[in-house]
Amino acid sequence: MSSPPPVLTDDDVGAAVRVLVRDAAVHVLEWHEEEVGWQVVSEVTDGVRRLRGWVRRDGQDLPWSLIVKTSRPVEDGDAQDHHGWQREWRAYTSGLLQPAGSVRPARLLQVTRPSPDRILLWLEDVPDTSPEVWALQQHVRFAGQLGAFNAAHPVGGSRPAWLWQDWLLSLRVHAPGVGALAAQAEVWNEPLVRLAFPVPCTAALQRVSAAFERWSAHLMALPQTLVHLDAGRFNVRVFSEGGQPSTVLLDWQALGTGPLGADLAMTHFLNVCRFYADPRAVEAIDAQGFEAYWAAVRGRGLGVGRSEVRFAYTAVSAMRAAIVVQLLLSRLVPPAVDLRLWAAWGHKRGWSEHEALRAWGQGMSALLALGAEADALAQDR
Repeated sequence: MSSPPPVLTDDDVGAAVRVLVRDAAVHVLEWHEEEVGWQVVSEVTDGVRRLRGWVRRDGQDLPWSLIVKTSRPVEDGDAQDHHGWQREWRAYTSGLLQPAGSVRPARLLQVTRPSPDRILLWLEDVPDTSPEVWALQQHVRFAGQLGAFNAAHPVGGSRPAWLWQDWLLSLRVHAPGVGALAAQAEVWNEPLVRLAFPVPCTAALQRVSAAFERWSAHLMALPQTLVHLDAGRFNVRVFSEGGQPSTVLLDWQALGTGPLGADLAMTHFLNVCRFYADPRAVEAIDAQGFEAYWAAVRGRGLGVGRSEVRFAYTAVSAMRAAIVVQLLLSRLVPPAVDLRLWAAWGHKRGWSEHEALRAWGQGMSALLALGAEADALAQDR
């Protein structure tokens, strides 16, 4: 049962605003809360609120806004959640997140903890001047920026325990019966399944399953960097800052360690799956996005070559697509047919739920097909 949001005090608001405007002497005249159109993706996010108000500085009344994000433990969570729900707070306060080129995290104003099971992150309210659905070149541009960020944050030796280091396990099906459904030949003859996958992707799914342990071992043996793991379009803000283009990454709850190429795979998957990128154009996003990423990574002295980065990218792409296809397959089979996800994803492109389902299947099939390349690259290692 969720509890009401923590009460915000005038003292806490005032302290955050003074950091925001970089003036310890300003006086907060008034403030109020506004709803934020956010969707729960992480179980540990308890709420996101926008505060707006006015301050008086040098005789002038000036507007301000900021974001308050609340984290909490997962109800009935296991011991691992001890790190999970606190991860974003630790990420922001660790000093690990440094700007890389035009990419930076949102500015942390302060942290408050009104109770042992609630952490409030007070953050700048970052604008976004780019469209919700990006054109191909914006995806390519961000791929290069993500490569620069990953390359600027290598990790080695001892690492903080709160970093998500076993995230690859989340790409394996653990729920009973999920993998078994995809293994049933008759499932692929169901009308909605056939709409998404005119050619069954059973062979591609089997390839990922058979190679999972081997690929994982290869991935973990590669030099590691910080990886955001959730850098989809919804967590990216693009705007002009001081006359220069700036890209801000939000939501560091999944911050972990991984090989170069893995973060790009997770980003491309998220954008293709949710239609921020055109799922019918995976080949172009793959080719151009990867080259932009590699251009930002090569020559950085990180001890990896193009084939190793390409392996990580293709393997994680196929692994991520495989688990989602298997998890969502049950929504396409009677009696539990549920197309609400595809309706929501397709809405941003003006597609019907059936048009969205067809395009989604095309995108997932293309990502799954990268597993063949990953397997070939793994064999060469």
